[in-house]
Amino acid sequence: MQKSKYRIGLALSGGSTRGVAHVGVLQALIDNDLQPEVVSGTSAGSIIGTLYAAGKSPSEIMDFIKGSSLLRVFRPRLPFNGISDLSYLRERLNAFIGNDSFEGLQIPMYVIATNLNTGEEVRFFKGDLYQKVVASCSVPLVFKPVEIGGNLYADGGIMNNLPADCLRQQCDVVIGSNVVPLGFSPNRSLTSLWSVAQRIFELAPSVNVRNSAHNCDVLIQPQEVSRYNFFSLKNADQLFTKGYDATMQHVPYIRQLLKNRPV
Repeated sequence: MQKSKYRIGLALSGGSTRGVAHVGVLQALIDNDLQPEVVSGTSAGSIIGTLYAAGKSPSEIMDFIKGSSLLRVFRPRLPFNGISDLSYLRERLNAFIGNDSFEGLQIPMYVIATNLNTGEEVRFFKGDLYQKVVASCSVPLVFKPVEIGGNLYADGGIMNNLPADCLRQQCDVVIGSNVVPLGFSPNRSLTSLWSVAQRIFELAPSVNVRNSAHNCDVLIQPQEVSRYNFFSLKNADQLFTKGYDATMQHVPYIRQLLKNRPV
């Protein structure tokens, strides 16, 4: 068996503010000397992954997330009030990272978006960075599509919400972190326009996660994250803990997998 280019790769799913759980996943991996060497991300996962790839620690990423003005990123207006854009996210990334290029990151990063013109998934990994992260996060009907190279792009979760496939051939161990597990929703939880919209946002990404999971050696799915609102940051610390605790349960198995990697 040939040794892979990287020891550990980490794929981070979309999931809006539930993506805060990814930061807990990163903290647990770092605490156990299991740092990912290459990352891929969709939507919220692209934000967390990009910050990590830029060399930011989990505590710094939490500072980025919990900045009071960042609520503007995660509190979109409903379509009948006018579709908003994510220009503020671009501004925040620029202020926090400062180098608007994939090449300026400390480790490789893949950002997944959906080309609305061709109907295809696109993996961005070079050139300008922030516009592509914004494209990956542009939930249809909530945020405006982003124009790149003459085409319009939207949320990567439409096509691939857990982009482990772009890591599979490069890594000895691929870890997936999924924060949009598909569970049963009772009628009483689907009584408002927003709750129905949130449920719709969950369905397609959850289905394509099932198709992507086979590319993961380890799939981390923090428990009970589905009860947290897609567009609220008030439970950020709880989501962090959910991600941390779920990852710690997998640490012994990850270590065992790494013991078997070629020398």
